[in-house]
Amino acid sequence: MLEVHVAANSEQADVISVLTLAFADDPVCRRLYPDPTQYLKFFPEFVRLYGGRAFDHCGAQPIIHIR
Repeated sequence: MLEVHVAANSEQADVISVLTLAFADDPVCRRLYPDPTQYLKFFPEFVRLYGGRAFDHCGAQPIIHIR
């Protein structure tokens, strides 16, 4: 069973870090950022720009446990 909760603003950095690692091998991300250093530097900001407001509107809902 999956448990989902609303991520608080204080969890934003952790959620973005998880997303950065999760998409590291994604073909589209590799095309946008072929250099791993560029990916690690710029992808977190990309996530903040496109998804950061989700934290303000209770829309960031990470899965916290898989049983």
